[in-house]
Amino acid sequence: MTTAKPKSKSKRQKPQPLDFFAVRLSDGTFGLGQLREVLDDESIVLYGTRAESPEALADLSLKVTSGDAVGVLFICTRELARGDWQIIGNAGDDRGVSALHRPRQGTSYVGEVVDDFLEAFHGLQPWDESEWNPKILLPTLKPPPNRMMRDAPEHQPSRPAPRAPSPIPEAAGQLHVEILYEGAGLPDVPLLRKRQALEAWIESEGLGEVTDAGGGGGVLDVFIQTKDARRAAAAIEGKLVELGWQDVSSIAFEQGEPSS
Repeated sequence: MTTAKPKSKSKRQKPQPLDFFAVRLSDGTFGLGQLREVLDDESIVLYGTRAESPEALADLSLKVTSGDAVGVLFICTRELARGDWQIIGNAGDDRGVSALHRPRQGTSYVGEVVDDFLEAFHGLQPWDESEWNPKILLPTLKPPPNRMMRDAPEHQPSRPAPRAPSPIPEAAGQLHVEILYEGAGLPDVPLLRKRQALEAWIESEGLGEVTDAGGGGGVLDVFIQTKDARRAAAAIEGKLVELGWQDVSSIAFEQGEPSS
């Protein structure tokens, strides 16, 4: 049975097939997505529904069907499990989503693409026909009429320089790892897999908890809450060398006690 009551916001969630989730947009509203199924990656359905809050979006999700869907894709990142996209309810039944167009398996995107697609679909950022938007949009639909068109770029932005190293204390707090990559767009799937391997290694070594991660604009980010920042940073630096990232990465310490 469908419930309109959003699940409580937390950093860790256990997504289930047919869960609805809220994606926060740049104007403060929330777009609607749904986990269709989990294969090697997560199959996501995106809807043209938007609301002022996750609670209001949960109410609207009670009535959506496959006819309200606007896009489908696979994602290879962990926004749902991390709690970046709040789960707001479960459809309880299929409502036709299993019959929607299925993109070719093995063509997966990072979670930031979901944010960008919904932003562009709702006219909050330019709709780029040369990128992933046409591939995610359902083949039976035309681009949204309210879309914002992208101006031709005057120049390619250069990649930022790595941050200068700063002293890291022997204390509890948050480490911020930055890794630079070529280009100003979103990272590709192999690069995301490599960052995810770093995240898994950090937690398997007991260096701390990866509380957030992202990428875009030529920079990958990983945030770690740790009880001993100096020890964790030294170990992570060694791993960055092993991964070939020693010349394009930096580690910074930020105050804040790790959650118990």
